[in-house]
Amino acid sequence: MKLNAYTYAFPFKEPFQTSSETFTERRGLVLELKDGEIEALGEAAPLHGFSAETLDEVVQQLKTFSSEIIELFQKALSLDAMQVFHRKNNIYPSLQFALDTLVVDFLSQRAGTTAQDFLFDDYSDKLQVNGIAPISKGEKTLKRIEELIDKGYSTVKIKIGQAFENELEELRRIRSLYPDLKLRLDANRAWDLEEAVSNLSKLESLDIEYCEEPLAKATVENYKKLQKKTRLPLALDESLVKIRDWESIMPVISAVIVKPMVLGALSKLFATNRLANNHGNKVIYTTSLESGIGRTMTVILAAGLGNRDSAHGLSTGSLLTMDVWNDGTYINNGSVSLPDRSELGERYHSNHKYLEPGQIDL
Repeated sequence: MKLNAYTYAFPFKEPFQTSSETFTERRGLVLELKDGEIEALGEAAPLHGFSAETLDEVVQQLKTFSSEIIELFQKALSLDAMQVFHRKNNIYPSLQFALDTLVVDFLSQRAGTTAQDFLFDDYSDKLQVNGIAPISKGEKTLKRIEELIDKGYSTVKIKIGQAFENELEELRRIRSLYPDLKLRLDANRAWDLEEAVSNLSKLESLDIEYCEEPLAKATVENYKKLQKKTRLPLALDESLVKIRDWESIMPVISAVIVKPMVLGALSKLFATNRLANNHGNKVIYTTSLESGIGRTMTVILAAGLGNRDSAHGLSTGSLLTMDVWNDGTYINNGSVSLPDRSELGERYHSNHKYLEPGQIDL
């Protein structure tokens, strides 16, 4: 049994813009466990601004515990044993996700089944996905929305939070031209409470599915105040890991945006899902702009745990100039199908050259 690890830096085709930062490349770590005919994969890719840990910290922690990880795979491998390992050693969330993905991939291959059948008794074979469009004056936004609609997308996510009055004007134009299109917004924690109350009130007439992360100061108290003053549904994303008592915020929001790479262990994901279901929250799964390994596991989790009537943020592979594999063939007509693991393995070998320069010593 051999554990290999590779760091990567895959450039974005175009700089990826949030309300506060611009990203030109996606960096991460790929784990590769080989045992006879089995080749299992996992990925840790902390997302700057969302994850508490850095990639360098993850690499160092992996080096520290690599011998124990191999021993765990050799002697007492199970998802439950890996959860104990995480808690005992304070493993970083993104590395938790990588190791759990590695376990699921390894055990499902050994059992001759798929990862989705290994994890779930019931799941969706196909999921709606949302497209992403920029917000800008002129024709760029409309051109992108037209492209997405032509490809079968019925839900579009738009990031806002930089120049609200201009964004509001553009959103009104979008809604007038596309009355049946589902629109969801992400404010990336751009506003204080007063701004959020004012801005969301102006958006209420536009039939927005929900607005993610409107508050710069994300506290339970602030969200309770905001929820009382707006009819627009609210959603939480990164605040799930930033608010200490985030569980108490569930009654005042409408949707939970789950990034497995940021949240971490599968035990946390299942617990979050149970809590959201208890409060009637939509559970929307989304990637963290990582490589195909993390994206594929996120698709599988969305199939088993995500809301089945909503679109999920799973169509981000096309943003990268290179990747461990091309999973775009599984995205058609605004939906993603669960991928074929053996086919992905063949694509992984074809693209392994992108990882080899980043191999690290364990």
